[in-house]
Amino acid sequence: MRGTSDIFHDCARAMGTRLDVVLTGIPRDEAEAVAGRVFDRIRELESTLSRFRPDGETGRLNRLAAAAPVTVSPFLRDLLVACRRFHDGTDGAFDIALTPLLRRHRLPENERTDDNLREALAASGTDRIVVDPQGCTVRFAHPATEIDFGAVGKGIALDAIRPMLVEAGIANALVSFGESSILALGRHPYGEHWEIGIRHPVTDAVAHTVRLRDTALSVSGLRRITHDNVTDLQGHIVEPGTGRLVARPVTVAVSSGSAFEAEVLSTALIAAGTAAPGFLHRFPGVECHTIDATTPEHTLLS
Repeated sequence: MRGTSDIFHDCARAMGTRLDVVLTGIPRDEAEAVAGRVFDRIRELESTLSRFRPDGETGRLNRLAAAAPVTVSPFLRDLLVACRRFHDGTDGAFDIALTPLLRRHRLPENERTDDNLREALAASGTDRIVVDPQGCTVRFAHPATEIDFGAVGKGIALDAIRPMLVEAGIANALVSFGESSILALGRHPYGEHWEIGIRHPVTDAVAHTVRLRDTALSVSGLRRITHDNVTDLQGHIVEPGTGRLVARPVTVAVSSGSAFEAEVLSTALIAAGTAAPGFLHRFPGVECHTIDATTPEHTLLS
């Protein structure tokens, strides 16, 4: 933990990555208290959203919802309704129910067959999640369906803590999950914006810099890495419809007033590939940058 009356920084482990909180312009004791509340809220949300917490709401759904409707909190109900809206709005490119497909892709190559691809496709898809808004229940339409919020959970968390920061009178702040899911409020102490570098998926050099102020940023990508003379892609994003993994190095950065929306679109744009611009008009106010292996710099999509 480091800080002065002008700049305060603290970090913790959360949602599978490093979480950094930078607050400026307030006394250290106030900053420590605010950061503590931020960390506590994010831990609460991680318990709710993680599929690896068997007693959390998502873990409980994955265990029980194939057999019978499960009562959920209004928070999770509304979240699942929003995920279905984003799924439809991206023509299926955003999907929180791809675990059967991803599990198949982890099999040895000689065990991946057309038959188990068909089985995984039948079990996958947000449309297999049936939400009863009035009864506040959820059931799965296929016995092998599972929910995995993945990186979008970080966007949900950033949207949840933003009003906490505002209510605490924080005008300038940066909250960052692993430098890929970021909330930027106000200005950097030595500039008008918070500047974030976006790296090329092959060279790892900074290919573009975005300037943030009172907005959120999500960076998703498939990086080409070489280890022991073997080149592979780091990351797993599924193409809608085919169930195949996206096989091209690419980085997508999306800024939006909503961190949840930014996370949705940064993944969906990679999954949809060349078809992605077809749904961007449904999301006014976002700014999307893409960097692929064939371009030294970036392309502005919106």
